[in-house]
Amino acid sequence: MKFQIFKKFPQKSAAPLAKNIGLSLMLIGASATTTAQEMFDLGALGGSSSSAYAASANGALIVGDSYLAGDNFSHAFRYTDGVMTDLGTLGGNYSAAYGVSADGTVIVGISYLAGDNNFRAFRYANGVMVDIGTLGGSYSSALAISANGLVIVGQSALTGNTPFHAFRYNGGVMTDLGTLGGGNSTAAGVSADGNVIVGYSDLSSGGDYHAFRYASGVMTDLGTLGGNNSSAFGVSADGAVIVGESVRGNDGATHAFRYAEGVMTDLGTLGGIFSTASGVSANGAVVVGMSYLAGDATYRAFRHAAGVMTDLGTLGGDNSYATGISADGTIIFGASGTANGESHAFIYRNNMVDVSNTYVALGSNGQQLNGLLNLRHSLLGVALNDDCSNYGNRKLCVSVGGRSSSVDGNAASAAATAGTLQLGYRISPQWRVGAMADQGLSTAGAGNYAVRHTQPLMAAYAVYAPSGSALGLQLKASIAYGMDDVSITRTALANTEAGLGQSSLSARGVQLEAALGLPVQGMWQATPFAGIKSTALSRAAYTETSGADFPISYRAVRQSATTAYAGIQGMATI
Repeated sequence: MKFQIFKKFPQKSAAPLAKNIGLSLMLIGASATTTAQEMFDLGALGGSSSSAYAASANGALIVGDSYLAGDNFSHAFRYTDGVMTDLGTLGGNYSAAYGVSADGTVIVGISYLAGDNNFRAFRYANGVMVDIGTLGGSYSSALAISANGLVIVGQSALTGNTPFHAFRYNGGVMTDLGTLGGGNSTAAGVSADGNVIVGYSDLSSGGDYHAFRYASGVMTDLGTLGGNNSSAFGVSADGAVIVGESVRGNDGATHAFRYAEGVMTDLGTLGGIFSTASGVSANGAVVVGMSYLAGDATYRAFRHAAGVMTDLGTLGGDNSYATGISADGTIIFGASGTANGESHAFIYRNNMVDVSNTYVALGSNGQQLNGLLNLRHSLLGVALNDDCSNYGNRKLCVSVGGRSSSVDGNAASAAATAGTLQLGYRISPQWRVGAMADQGLSTAGAGNYAVRHTQPLMAAYAVYAPSGSALGLQLKASIAYGMDDVSITRTALANTEAGLGQSSLSARGVQLEAALGLPVQGMWQATPFAGIKSTALSRAAYTETSGADFPISYRAVRQSATTAYAGIQGMATI
């Protein structure tokens, strides 16, 4: 059986890379029971499935393809800091990213051109996707890139669109690597410096194909595990270790292999008859890929190191597939079935996390934050309007009290209690000043936000009344500021991590108001007023520091408002 993995074009066809060559449509199983959860679901670009194909050296940036909303078309994506970004296309409706440089700045892959009749290899850098051309035909695909981002390898049609040959692209020039004597060849991997290229090629007769190593202008046949066919898909940083799949001679089964020092070693399976290796760490010590389990009904992503092949489990479905590994060997990526029958890209370190549920958890935290910010906005309004109107013989006004405040809105609801202290001093009949301290005691309703009331909300004001009374002109300026420290935990839903981080909530405001006290017939007084108020609320940026193998970084959240207002107040003077 020749298993077409994500980086392989059909050997005898000029058709573009299809989704079923990857995992997006292959993972159709759904099971409620899984092995220990050790993956992280990257989610999708709005659709139901996605696949990850390559990562930067440290695993911080992942590339692949994902269905858009409606599941009609897939686009290449880059995923970093918890965000999946659509890279667009070369004008058509489909693209996929298959390789990325070590520093994550250069991405390569395939995209349809406008009209969706031809597909081309692309290079994406600085936000721009560029067509890198062909070897004379209408089609090409970039499947890997060197660590330094200079050498791109893949497959391109020759003039007339048949056959397809492996290519090496460097400095704007695409070079034909030839074949092992047959019609077609494909370059699927490249060493860190771009000097060693691996792939597979047709032989001169019989329809067989073998894995090859290309260096110094020479394509070398790596042989097989005894059978007719083999393919190489990945290579270590120095070009010394090559991985792929080969047919065995004794039983005709296809097994993953590791090739080093002229010897091709069978890596075995997870119990089934088939396995394939798709990636290898920079030092050649860790190999990843896919293997069928016993019974050959389901398949799993595997990690092979120190002679042991380990099942990585799934995201809740029956099947998974590892497409590659970061250079340092710490991050494995690929695609997995989910419990609801979808296929999602994953990254794997020590824990499996479902990003769809993670997004729900993040949404819950966002609603709780919204409730807290709304509560603080209301408290700012109270603080900015603080004033003492009754003064004793010592020209002082002192008030001690408490406060209970709440805002409603389902998950966005929040409540708080506080103790308050108000101080005022009448400097002269025309001038009075004051301050207020609102010391929070407790906050409820925001379950994932543990608020530490480390300092009170402070406000200060100054009022000028030329008449020395409530009649006539009144000018008031007030300011308020407060900050609390918070510990924030992500909600732990099914197959998610409860990441914990430290941040702060701040609130500041300023208000200017003018009023005019007018006597009205009898014991009444009317006071028209107008003012302007500016407020700013924020939760500081932070990165989760514990509780997650894949901690998420959060940008600062800020709310600001400037409000002009006017009205009239009536009061009895008795």
